[in-house]
Amino acid sequence: MIKIENWSCVATQDPYIPPEATCIHLKGNVYNHSSFEDGDLVVTSPIKDAKGLQVTTESGRVYLLGNVSSNYREWLNRNRPKWDENNPITILKH
Repeated sequence: MIKIENWSCVATQDPYIPPEATCIHLKGNVYNHSSFEDGDLVVTSPIKDAKGLQVTTESGRVYLLGNVSSNYREWLNRNRPKWDENNPITILKH
């Protein structure tokens, strides 16, 4: 399984995409990925599902979350003080 360390969630950065169509991606250093060297910094395809520490992206890849980025942890502590490090990503279903 692909592991992602020093991870954070980032939004689509395309200024031509309206806010309601923004997608959330993982950003971090990947290990055991067939397309990248261990430690390469990547931004994944949009997150499709998250269960515990396993995140599935729209590409179908499954990532095991390792350590969260220290900057993102600070953001989480300020903005989501009840975040659960065993279930750190919440997917809102419409």
